[in-house]
Amino acid sequence: MSAVEALREMEAAGGRVELLGDGRLHIEAPEPLPDDLMDRIRANKPEIVAMLAGHADKRGAWDAETTRLIEWFMRTTPPARPFELCRGVVVARPSLWWTALKRDIADGPSGPRGRYGALQQDLRRLAELFGGPAQTEKR
Repeated sequence: MSAVEALREMEAAGGRVELLGDGRLHIEAPEPLPDDLMDRIRANKPEIVAMLAGHADKRGAWDAETTRLIEWFMRTTPPARPFELCRGVVVARPSLWWTALKRDIADGPSGPRGRYGALQQDLRRLAELFGGPAQTEKR
C-alpha cells in the first residue's frame, strides 16, 4: 500500500496527520486506528514526511521558493484569531484553513491549487503576514 493510500484510509477513519517541526508525525483520530494501518503508515513514513513537507512526490517537485515557503509553513501554528488574508477575504477559522493548506501541499505541485499557483500565492501572503521567508525576485 502506498503512502497516499494509507493516508486516505486514515482520513476515511476520521484521522488526520500533521508533520511536526522535528520531522515526527502527529496523528489524531476519534478512535484508535487499526494496528495494520498504523504499520503501513510507519512503513511509508519517509514518503509521508516528504509529501507533507512538500519536498517532492511522485508527481514532481516544488520549486525552490515554494519549498522554502512550505518548510516555513509546516513549522508554524495557525493564529488563534481570524485574520484578513487579502482585501475582502477573511480566514475565520485559521486552524481549519491550515489543515486544508496541508492537504493542498500533500497533493503536490500537480494538485489543483499547486498547478495553478493558488497555493503558492496563499503561502507567499501568509509569509508576509506572519514573518515567513521573503519572496525571491523572479528574473
